[in-house]
Formats: sequence, structure tokens, C-alpha cells
Amino acid sequence: MEKEEAAIKEAAKELEKREEDEKRAYVGGNKNVDPNTQLWTTRYAPQSLKEICGNKAQVEKLQLWLREW
Repeated sequence: MEKEEAAIKEAAKELEKREEDEKRAYVGGNKNVDPNTQLWTTRYAPQSLKEICGNKAQVEKLQLWLREW
């Protein structure tokens, strides 16, 4: 349980870092879309396989499909 909580906290830190990087890039003029105006599903879409969570069977099915693709 503690291991899972640590993994979740680490993932949250990575997400916060990515959000900050996006904000800095927008302020710096490198991107055309303000992250605050993006749809929630776009803004928080998983960027890597380890960010996908939920129904374990479905996640494993997705992992298998991605490996075969």
C-alpha cells in the first residue's frame, strides 16, 4: 500500500512539473495554446504507459496492444 502511495505521489509531482513547463513555454511564446484553456481530457491525457491506471484487466489489455503495435 505504501509503495502504491509513493508511486502516486511521484506521478503527481511529474504531472505538476509538466504543467509548470507548459505554463512557462506558453508565457515564453513557444506554444500557441494556453494550457488553462485546454479541455481537461487533453490537458491531463497520459503521456506514458505508466500514467495509465484504472481497471487492471483493461490496463493490461492496453499494454499488450501497445506492445504488439
